[in-house]
Amino acid sequence: MAKTADESVYYKMVMNRQKGLSGFSMRMRLLMVSLVVVIVLLAASLLAAPRLVIPETEFDFGFVPQNSKITHYFWLESKGDDSLKIIQVVPG
Repeated sequence: MAKTADESVYYKMVMNRQKGLSGFSMRMRLLMVSLVVVIVLLAASLLAAPRLVIPETEFDFGFVPQNSKITHYFWLESKGDDSLKIIQVVPG
């Protein structure tokens, strides 16, 4: 059965539209895969960061006579996967 000119044009339009949609979906798939890769890489870099842990954040000396010299040590622990660099310490 022979196609008329109108059927032929319609068939070409439908086929072009389907090609365009498949190209669009391929671009969307590529975009989604790229987005997932970026999110995974960012999450991995956040997990590999240095992390400072201070088990004891405050200490109560109780009653201290005037002009007494007192000391207390606070321990700082590096628990992250990367090197921890302490650049500046400001006493309170």
